[in-house]
Amino acid sequence: MSTPIEITVYDIQGISIIAEHNEPVVVRTTVAYKVNTSQAGQGQLKAELISPLQTSMNSCQCHIHEINNQEYLIQYIPNEPGRYQLRLLFNNQLVQEKTIDTNVYSLLPSLPLLSSLSLVHIEKILPYNIPRIGDDVCLEIITKKSSIHAKVSCNGIFIPCQIEQTKDTHIWHLKFRPYLIGTHKIYLFHNGLSIINSPYLIQVKDINGKNLLSGITNRPCGIEIHTKSISNSQIRAVVLLDTIQIPSTITIINDNLIRINFIPQEPGLYFINIYNGDQTIKGMKIILF
Repeated sequence: MSTPIEITVYDIQGISIIAEHNEPVVVRTTVAYKVNTSQAGQGQLKAELISPLQTSMNSCQCHIHEINNQEYLIQYIPNEPGRYQLRLLFNNQLVQEKTIDTNVYSLLPSLPLLSSLSLVHIEKILPYNIPRIGDDVCLEIITKKSSIHAKVSCNGIFIPCQIEQTKDTHIWHLKFRPYLIGTHKIYLFHNGLSIINSPYLIQVKDINGKNLLSGITNRPCGIEIHTKSISNSQIRAVVLLDTIQIPSTITIINDNLIRINFIPQEPGLYFINIYNGDQTIKGMKIILF
């Protein structure tokens, strides 16, 4: 009796690719594509990135995340100007039979070129590297719209943000301070309508071992600090939300333990600094939802 031969049939033409970023692209901003293979059949999706300087020590990495069944998000953050070539492979076959090429600029192109490419351009100007929790993030937005407003979200949670127009009426600055790890989505609106086809994406990393706690708004927060001895110490604490100092108290539990108490009224990232006299002895951050 012969053994049946299994044949996997797939249709590479059924793969859809949607750009999730804006043109033109400058260094240190996210390039992202949403890829759906549900109409292509069974197979494996791979992504390969060819950078302008493959020999650079600071090479650019491409990441692929499955966000739903057979739906993927492909992302990379270019760190050098030049042409980047993205190869998407499905069952080792090149999707669309060509690479997806992106020209990356070191600076924003001139406004006439920008106007011919996009209705709006977003560029992250702070921080220079990938943002981490607690960093001040500033985006520069260039558009001909007379008024815009913005929303920032991560994992379905909206992040407080502020948008303001600069002296140049075409340029706006959007500022926020992330307190969640993951992909942050920036939505821009004019008269209630979106002015970009899809949200601009920013990845936020953790804070690499710094003290990070969490709590809930409108509920008492208590943080216990162990110390060698407080008999001859002048311990005090300062709790900040942005630049606003939040009322707090210190309870001495025993000679080796104190407790800092405060009630947060708003969600955000709180900074807690502990001093012995004028000398800082402890710093921490706390996320409140």
